[in-house]
Amino acid sequence: MGQVMSQNSIVDEDRALLYLAVEELQRYLLSNELYWPLFTDRKMKLVNPRSRLTPGNLLLSIQRLSFIQFDEDRRELINSKVQQYESIRNEWRSHWMQKAQLEYSARMDLWHAYLQDLFEDQTSYAINYAYAVRWRVILKLLEKTELGLNEVSVITLATLDENLKAISIPAPFIWGEEFMQAFPESDFWFLYRSVCK
Repeated sequence: MGQVMSQNSIVDEDRALLYLAVEELQRYLLSNELYWPLFTDRKMKLVNPRSRLTPGNLLLSIQRLSFIQFDEDRRELINSKVQQYESIRNEWRSHWMQKAQLEYSARMDLWHAYLQDLFEDQTSYAINYAYAVRWRVILKLLEKTELGLNEVSVITLATLDENLKAISIPAPFIWGEEFMQAFPESDFWFLYRSVCK
C-alpha cells in the first residue's frame, strides 16, 4: 500500500470516512445508492473519490483504526463514533444487510475480473495486486457480518482463492507493517502473498 498512500494519509482518510459516515449513515441506508459520496465541507469536496460510504469501506476503515495508536482523546472520539455507527446499523439492520449483500456481489465481480486479468497477464497486472486485494479484504470483512452467503458465492470465492494460491507465493505483509496487527494472516492470508511475475 506504500505505493498508493502513506500511513498518515490512510489513517486520516479512515478517520474522515468514519466521522462523516456516522452523520450520513441513516440517509445512506434508506437510499437506493450503494456508493454514497462523502463531502468534507460545504464546498462539496469529496473525502476521496474511492472512499465512498459503503458497508465494506466503513468496515475497512474501522478495522485499520482499531489497531492504530492514538492519544487518549482521539481514541475516545474514534470509539464513540464506532459506537454510534453500531447503534445506527443495529437500528436499521435489514437495510444494512441489503447494502452489504449488494456490495458483496459488486466486490466479488471486481475481484473476479481482476484475477481473470491477472491469470491472463501476470506481468502487467501483478503490480496492481496490493491495491486490488482490497476487494478481497472487503469481502472477508463483509463475510464476518453474518451475511448468510449462498452456496454459489461460497464456492466461487473458494475457487478464486485456490486459483490465487496457485499463482502466488507466501510473502511479508503487503500493506505496510503499521497495519499488520489489524489483518492477521490466519484470516487475511491474501495480504501475505506475492504474485509470481
